[in-house]
Amino acid sequence: MDAATLSKADYLDILFDNRNKQYGGYELRRHYDKRIKTALFTVLALCAALSAYAFISSGKPQQQMALLKTTPNKITDIIYEHKKVEIEKPKLPAAPPAVKRTVANAIPKVVKDDKVITPPATKEDLTKAESGVITTTGTPGGETVVRKPAEGSSHIVTPAQPPAPIAYAEEMPQFIGDIIAYLSSHLHYPDAARSQNIEGKVIVKFVVNEDGSVSDAKVSRGIGGGCDEEAVRVISGMPKWKPGKHMGKAVKVYYTLPIRFTLE
Repeated sequence: MDAATLSKADYLDILFDNRNKQYGGYELRRHYDKRIKTALFTVLALCAALSAYAFISSGKPQQQMALLKTTPNKITDIIYEHKKVEIEKPKLPAAPPAVKRTVANAIPKVVKDDKVITPPATKEDLTKAESGVITTTGTPGGETVVRKPAEGSSHIVTPAQPPAPIAYAEEMPQFIGDIIAYLSSHLHYPDAARSQNIEGKVIVKFVVNEDGSVSDAKVSRGIGGGCDEEAVRVISGMPKWKPGKHMGKAVKVYYTLPIRFTLE
């Protein structure tokens, strides 16, 4: 390249002097500035369009859309769980015990016959009733109650309830004698249990009363085949035990006894 041409040439012509200008590198560098300007203007135009769209759409009310999870040809249902609230019913007071009909006693007072106001009860009146301080209708089959008059009214005194059995006493009940020997001599292996090869332990719970007698024998855990009934039968027929004591006084005590049935 001569000096006149060199003064008019740009750096690409100098760089690619005596080289193949048809090669892609020359074309890429020759039009590089044009492509940059085109890309820049394109980006600016897109930014301006997006800004204008955002400005226009901001003035319109937007509707909120509920998105549902969908499957092909089916819309998933939204299930709301309702918890059941149980309200405890108020406990009603226990009904008073039934009482027998009573006929008021005539209070002895010496007056003339023509001034008698309340005649005494007759024998017929007391056939299905009891004498008392006042007259009441009562309930058929009711119990006798003691009434204490107080300022013209009556106070019903109900009979005292027997004490309930306790689970543990300072001195627990004791069987008088050898309880294993007693059970061995009185228990009979049921035929049904024997034919079905039933073996196991029957646990019986019962009450030893203040006098040592046994009552309320019930099976806590059984094995069937008639063994449960046999265990209850034998325990219910036991002789009196030495009763349990609590604070120096004989009391009712729960007692649990396991009985094992084993085939020889």
